[in-house]
Amino acid sequence: MAINKIARKSSKFRVVFMVPDFCWPPPPAPPQVPPIPFPLFADLGGAKNVTKDVKINRKPAFVFKASKTNRTYGDEIA
Repeated sequence: MAINKIARKSSKFRVVFMVPDFCWPPPPAPPQVPPIPFPLFADLGGAKNVTKDVKINRKPAFVFKASKTNRTYGDEIA
């Protein structure tokens, strides 16, 4: 039996990517430093193409393979 998951347009929810983004450290980094893996995530508060009719706790539902998030976070070096 499949486990069904749902999400809604809300800043409380995040999409966490399974594969990190590998970034080079900023200069002046030593030449032997390998790329550093950074975890990526996206906030569902600014989701686009969510449903108009289906609501989850009065928030529009996020649609698999149709809804998009406007920005990802975690790939910038602090």
